[in-house]
Amino acid sequence: AIVNHGEESTTVNLLKDDSRASHEANINHSIQSLEYELIDAVFKLTLEDKPPIAFVEGHGELNKFEVGDVTNSLSDYYRVDRIKLEEQLENLSKYNALIIAKPEKQFSKLDKYALDQYVMHGGNIFWLIDRVGISLDSLSRSSKTYAKINQLNLNDQLFKYGVRINPNLIKDIQCAVIPVNTSYQSNDPKFSPTPWVYFPLLTSRNDHSISRNLNLIRSEFVSSIDTLPAYPGVKKTILLGTSKRTKIIDAPALVSLREVEKKQNPRTFRAGRQVTGVLLEGKFQSVFKNRFTDILQSQLGMKYKETSPEAKMIVVSDGDIIKNDVSYEADGKYISPLGYDKYTRQTYGNKGFVMN
Repeated sequence: AIVNHGEESTTVNLLKDDSRASHEANINHSIQSLEYELIDAVFKLTLEDKPPIAFVEGHGELNKFEVGDVTNSLSDYYRVDRIKLEEQLENLSKYNALIIAKPEKQFSKLDKYALDQYVMHGGNIFWLIDRVGISLDSLSRSSKTYAKINQLNLNDQLFKYGVRINPNLIKDIQCAVIPVNTSYQSNDPKFSPTPWVYFPLLTSRNDHSISRNLNLIRSEFVSSIDTLPAYPGVKKTILLGTSKRTKIIDAPALVSLREVEKKQNPRTFRAGRQVTGVLLEGKFQSVFKNRFTDILQSQLGMKYKETSPEAKMIVVSDGDIIKNDVSYEADGKYISPLGYDKYTRQTYGNKGFVMN
């Protein structure tokens, strides 16, 4: 359907397509969602004041092209900026939410303090953190690489807020496929889609509005999350998890593409369901409580608080769930839809999850 308002228009997809559901279930889901989809289109077209949100830069996060598709969609509802914390210390509070998408470099003490006090003043953060780093270039070149623990200097902060991302990798029987050359060495390459247990397909285990009625969510090299006793005012809701058939590999570890040649025995995948995404809601306690903060305070320009008002965070142990493919051509860069798998031509639920 096309919804018009003045000179503006937007399209509405009326048919849901969950690959796990039957045709009848998809039709019923589509009918149930019809009212919401149409009202959402009207809401987007008539929205005048868009709240500001921002992607954080400066620590090797995903660039604007790698999050280009979801940025375009978010722009229907929000003013989306890209900021460096040290350049916005006095203006952080103007943003309704910050998105930290797959950082690869350490956060300084000032950056951590700025984020902490942003939360203490009611800010919301979407953390998409890779606890373990994998070089896909090394893996594609030599068919093997080492999974190394990322040193981001965020462990104590997330621990204080109520979660721990473990330095491990989850192998899951329920997984995405990758193209693997199955021809003999002397023949022309022939690529076949092959299950890759390091790319779990995540699901929701509850009926929360963020993760309800979504397709499977594609992940890459995801870690397990533990929820911890935090400040008493924090409620934890599990949003994403693996299937029951999993194995845990502690990092550092060798990851080899030769594993696709082995037939996986589901009976050896006994680790059970693993948590990979958590919603935290409530009053958080500052990670800098009982620490010397005068110097940091003088740089931040924001009054120190040790307890937040009602705030929210989502912590996901994989930065790639928000990353779309980018093709770098001679005439420019081409962005693929978030969640679209060009090998299977299937669209996973990544974009729906992030937008929710």
